Amino acid sequence: MTSRNRHFRRACTPLLAVAVALPFILASPASAAPASGFTTTTISGGITSGGQLAVDSQRRAVFVADGDSWSKKINGRVWPVPRPLNPKIAVLNADTRRVTRTIDYLPLPAGSMNAYGVKIPSPQVPAGLALDTRRGLIVTTNAQSNGAAIVPMTARAARPSDIVRGSDGPLAHPMGTTVDPVTGLAYIAVFSRDLVAVINPGTRQQVGQIPGLYKASVPAVDAQRRRLYVGNADTKNSRGEHYVAVVDLTTKRVVKKIATPQNTRPSVDPSTGLVYLTSFKTGEIGVLDPTTLTVGKRIQTNSTPVTLAVDSRRGLGYTSNLFSKSITVVDLNSATVLTTIRTAGEPHTPAVDARTGTVFFTQFQSPDLIVLTAAR
Repeated sequence: MTSRNRHFRRACTPLLAVAVALPFILASPASAAPASGFTTTTISGGITSGGQLAVDSQRRAVFVADGDSWSKKINGRVWPVPRPLNPKIAVLNADTRRVTRTIDYLPLPAGSMNAYGVKIPSPQVPAGLALDTRRGLIVTTNAQSNGAAIVPMTARAARPSDIVRGSDGPLAHPMGTTVDPVTGLAYIAVFSRDLVAVINPGTRQQVGQIPGLYKASVPAVDAQRRRLYVGNADTKNSRGEHYVAVVDLTTKRVVKKIATPQNTRPSVDPSTGLVYLTSFKTGEIGVLDPTTLTVGKRIQTNSTPVTLAVDSRRGLGYTSNLFSKSITVVDLNSATVLTTIRTAGEPHTPAVDARTGTVFFTQFQSPDLIVLTAAR
């Protein structure tokens, strides 16, 4: 056992004593029920608990963040349960749907988090994930440990030098990331500092920031139109002000704030520039016109969508409806719901294989992925 693991275990002992007294409700591996025109199966994800994932269609690889953190659902509520973890990225072959290897995150320097008022060491658990397919890099945000990392896709293990360095200290609750394929710059939403950090992937250093935000979360880039869209995760309704921010990537300035329902996350259709604003709180998806920057059509899913994955080639969108235990399929051309597919587990994040149209979903606190095959 390493000295770090010994320190971790000593720090967690008082909290573990409390946690083990609480009964767990654990979700069993799930398979989704089929719906007309769509086929669903369940496969092993090579993880313990699903975080975000992304598909590299050219490399035929699916990269899955193992978000196995200290958060566990107990009696219907999520509690921190400190214990030794094995943070990693699982890599699957997109065609065989088998795990080919993992990327170990334990070599990264530990961060820290506050639990019950006690500051304890925390491994770098990847939760948010984005790909730089041009440069062969994986960018992850590690909210639990207030950190982020940029790791080569071919790595077997992350290196200590892969940790992202903020310009004035650790990133405070980074909540999602995206990569500009033109410049290679990574954009990380820093929830607790109300900004987006701009990261040079080569040096892993912060080189700028986009201020003027509030509870920033899950950014999305439109490389063609040189824009960044940033979600707002004010889940406690602290200000009663909810919006998605529009950022000019050239000036790194917020040019407009689009009023939205609470806890809305953006997804960009790169072929049309339309932006889908998905509210976890209300289940509504607003369709933002990139020219007028106004919301036209609105789609109601009557569910709890975490985000929407866009399949530009086939004109389809897919939402992972976490608490509703379902998947919504949207016709993007008509902005209407095609069908809702019930699932046994809680779908966390969707990602589309652009080549085949296959959609992969992680599940909250599950080692398995849902795989959905579209009819068109």
